[in-house]
Amino acid sequence: MLRCGQMMLCQSLVNLHLPPNWTWSIDSLGGSPAYRKVLDMFLDKKSSCYSIHQIASMGVAEGKNVGQWFGPNTVAQVLKKLTSYDDWNQIVIHVAMDNTVVIEDIKSLCKTPHTSSGVNLQFESDTSITTSLYRDPSLSSHLSPHTSLTSSASWDGHVWRPLLLMVPLRLGLSCINDIYMRSLKRFFELPYTVGVLGGKPNHAHWFIGYTGEQTTLYLSCY
Repeated sequence: MLRCGQMMLCQSLVNLHLPPNWTWSIDSLGGSPAYRKVLDMFLDKKSSCYSIHQIASMGVAEGKNVGQWFGPNTVAQVLKKLTSYDDWNQIVIHVAMDNTVVIEDIKSLCKTPHTSSGVNLQFESDTSITTSLYRDPSLSSHLSPHTSLTSSASWDGHVWRPLLLMVPLRLGLSCINDIYMRSLKRFFELPYTVGVLGGKPNHAHWFIGYTGEQTTLYLSCY
């Protein structure tokens, strides 16, 4: 589930910083500084903000020992905490509990200027997270085909930070209940969706779309 959470967040940052029609190619690493910087945040090293090391260690605060299974809600809470150390993207992650999205809470979060926590995350080797504020005006950031950002957006006279909204909920006991399939397919058709996290211990999925009547497309992590 840790890897699935990484993939979902990484896709969110790619959507934020790269044009809507951008696709990966063999030249992506050399030709897109923004893409390279996004990837750097997920490298398997302790100095990367969203590395597997950081996620696993932050999970201890959520009652999960390193190496223990993380459910989707735990991953969401951990990623939410790690965003406070991300000075470059200044993204907000809001986890809507009890299946309820409170619009006023989202407005308050997104209109609050980002401030670094001021605390370095320490690990066994005393390696700490180091991130720098990097906003290159030449790198166009996109929230939608009609909205682009070069630094920060404004809304109602306030700075508006990019938002990743996560809603934990159960769609069935051992598998997805068919009654939810129609709504789930409509969800995948939304232009801003970055998918669904799900699965069971030692078998996590990141659902990214569907084809046909009942078939969902997903990436799997063991």
